[in-house]
Amino acid sequence: KRPVAIGAIALACALPWYLKSLASTGNPFYPMFYGIFGGRGWSEANAALYASKAGLKGFGTTLPMLLKSPWNLTFYWTRFESFNPGPIVLLTFPALLTVFFVRGENRRRALLITAMAAGYYLMWFFDYQSTRFLIPYYGLSAALAGLFMTRSGSQRLHAGWAAALALGACFLIGAGWNARWILCEANPRPQACFLGITDREQYLTQALDYYPAIRALNADVPAEEAVLCIGEHRGYYFGPRPLISDWFDTPVILDLIRRTKNNGEIFSLLEKENCHHVFFNFGELGKYHHSDFRPRFSPEEYRRFEEFLSSPRLRLRKEIGPVKIFRIVKEESAS
Repeated sequence: KRPVAIGAIALACALPWYLKSLASTGNPFYPMFYGIFGGRGWSEANAALYASKAGLKGFGTTLPMLLKSPWNLTFYWTRFESFNPGPIVLLTFPALLTVFFVRGENRRRALLITAMAAGYYLMWFFDYQSTRFLIPYYGLSAALAGLFMTRSGSQRLHAGWAAALALGACFLIGAGWNARWILCEANPRPQACFLGITDREQYLTQALDYYPAIRALNADVPAEEAVLCIGEHRGYYFGPRPLISDWFDTPVILDLIRRTKNNGEIFSLLEKENCHHVFFNFGELGKYHHSDFRPRFSPEEYRRFEEFLSSPRLRLRKEIGPVKIFRIVKEESAS
């Protein structure tokens, strides 16, 4: 009954999100399970790209790699994601053996949590090996560690104290890592903004290469207009509505190309969207152009993309850092 109750509670908490996804995309688990539910705004090619990127994480899904994964997560974490989990997986993995030490009524509880923790870890290992997706495992293994510390019946071996010290080491190492990153590695340093030495706008200007261009765009373009974004996939701080796509999505400009017969129709669609500006981040596009952008275009589609960029209807208004902001002019003005 308890696993059913826990599952029902989890489903109830997530249900609003599932309903929102179902209403907006037709797939309650969007973008997952595309082969079963489909999903508006997603495609088979996008699903394949997502799966290929997921397959690049970690060291593979063989049994030896499963056994070595706690060690690899601790010492080779950059292969999984750019988020350092610290030694928590390595130190809490033995907590899965708690079931062999806990006595009495707590044995059933330990068995349940062990099964859930192990099941989630296996699902993570064979699906998408990103360290940030391990957060549920951390919580489950922490519960197991608590049982081990208080109910193991191994006081002579001081097992409880050993587990407490291991978790304390995780905390200290994690806190030390964060402090080192903030004080020595972060660029710009966030503490100056936190202490009020520099203001928020100055910090954002230093931290985000596209933020000065965003400020200039917001000052000139009314909030009720839309802006076509090329290369830029971050929608933060836009005043006007950004026509934007994630790395995994079909690029907005490619979607427009596929929906039209020529570039003149693209400009007509943009006008209907009340879109009169193009926000082109050359610097950001350069990071993934050859791997995730250019390969998605057919030769004819990329030719139209290049023609779109060189169209006389695009007038350069501002160039700020790696960003160029174009104004879309009427066809008669362009000629």
